[in-house]
Amino acid sequence: MNWYGDFETTGLSAKDGDILLLACFIPSDSDDVVIMANGDVPFDDGLVLNVTDWFDARGKSERVFGYNWFGYDLRFLNQRIIAAGGWPKAWSRHYDLLDETKKKFPYLPDHKLDTVAHALGVANEKTALDLEINRRCADGVDDREAWSLLIEHCVADVKVTRDVYEKMYGL
Repeated sequence: MNWYGDFETTGLSAKDGDILLLACFIPSDSDDVVIMANGDVPFDDGLVLNVTDWFDARGKSERVFGYNWFGYDLRFLNQRIIAAGGWPKAWSRHYDLLDETKKKFPYLPDHKLDTVAHALGVANEKTALDLEINRRCADGVDDREAWSLLIEHCVADVKVTRDVYEKMYGL
């Protein structure tokens, strides 16, 4: 089985103290999204451990895909693991669709997920989101509006990632 994932963070660099707020995963065979949220802001060690445990629990036949997965999400997660005193992981059975789209569609003006989805005719319900929403989530766990927007964005991201993969490979 394939899984598709995305992380939402408070910024663009875990080295600068940004934290992991949310992780979303969706399987290839249903619309049931696994959502892991950071309940102990600003200390995300618990969520980092939950995500790595979830990855470790996937069997050898299960693969995890993301978009810019190696360039951002897993790099961010490894930086947070190191910040928590752990060792970075090699992330076997993980795949980055950004790399695949660059090979398959070199003629696109850019390789943003939205651009690739549009080129493939994949419906995209991603909501526009700026880092202010992420910061509001980090500032107050009880900001239900901000968390709702962040979760909606993350869920839409994993769905469009899955749909792009399936369209690219005729599934």
